[in-house]
Parts: sequence; C-alpha cells; structure tokens
Amino acid sequence: MTEAQWLTCKRPEELFESSHCTDSRKRRLFACACARKVLHYLKDLRFQEALRASESLADGKLSEEQLKEFQKAAAKAGAHFVGMDAEPEKCAALSVVRACDQSIDPLCRTASQAQLAKGGIYTSKMAAEALRQAVLLRDIFGNPFRPAIFSPEWRTETAVPLAQQMYDARDFGAMPILADALQDAGCDSADVLDHCRGAGPHVRGCWVVDLVLGKA
Repeated sequence: MTEAQWLTCKRPEELFESSHCTDSRKRRLFACACARKVLHYLKDLRFQEALRASESLADGKLSEEQLKEFQKAAAKAGAHFVGMDAEPEKCAALSVVRACDQSIDPLCRTASQAQLAKGGIYTSKMAAEALRQAVLLRDIFGNPFRPAIFSPEWRTETAVPLAQQMYDARDFGAMPILADALQDAGCDSADVLDHCRGAGPHVRGCWVVDLVLGKA
C-alpha cells in the first residue's frame, strides 16, 4: 500500500489488514470506536460495560479473563434480538461482542457489523459508514509513511492533563486547545498541530493524544 492509497482508502478493512496496523492496542481501540458509533441502538447497559472493559484491556487495566465475562454478558444481552425484526440492533450487538474478542479477525469484523447496523441492505449507507470508519482508523494510526517526531519537552503540565482529560471523557472537543498548548511548549510539527486543529473526528487511540500521553 502506498501513501496515497493509505490517505484515500475508503475501506477500513483494507487499512486494518495492512502491515501498518499491527499495534494490538490500537487495533482494539479502533474496533471499540466502530462499535461505539452504533451503541445508540442498544439500551442494555451490558453493551456499554463490555466496550468499556475492552478499552480497559487495551490499556492494561483489565485481564483477558475479566473481559471474557463482560463479553459473555453482552452476548447474552444480544441473544434478545434473535428471531426479532431488529436488524440494526442485532448487528450493533454483534459489533460490540466482536470488539471484546481476543483474536484479530473478529476485531476486524466489528467494523463490518457496524456498517450493517448503520446501512442494512442499503449499499450507499454502508459505504458512507465505511468511509467514516476509515477516517477513524487514520485518526488512530496516523500516517505510517510520515512518522511524527515528538519531543518529550512538549509534554507540559498544560498539555498532558488536557490530553488525559479528553482521553478519559472520550470527548475530544479541546483538540484545538491542545494544539495551542503544544505550540506554546515549542512544538513545530505541522503534522501534529494540523491534526489537532483539523475537522476530526477523534477517538481513543488518536495518534497525537497517544504521543502526548506517552502511549504511542
């Protein structure tokens, strides 16, 4: 895959399966981000708890055995939709369950199930959701053809707490403020600053936030 293909690809599965998306933590966070986009179809709190658990595993705050229990609970909640005329809900539930899996393939299929939940049989709607997912994936993995150089000096008492607050709250509305904080600290990386000030969206695993927090 070339840089041009990476930047314009509309199919997240192609990006996900490339040699540039091997980081297991970021792969899991991408799967969780896709599932979160269809979480509004699901009222049972077990789905939300399962996604939080999968994110916690990604950050080393939960064991695989513990995650399995949350996954089982979500699968049990999803069984409610079997035999019902509730296709978006069934696909959304399956996307959450797969986002909690331990292996790579189900994590990848999380995106496909989320596309089905959003689009159903309508190809155009599925394609639109796939495009949004590709944007999310690039927010998480960045541009592997232009690795960012990040100076530890930019991790200031202003930048780090701000990044942590956004990460914890899953609310990245303060990204432009983070850009200002990094610039005040001496950051002169156009890639970093432009990403912060861009249109987004941003999710957990965002490559700039990860750099600020030392997670990359």
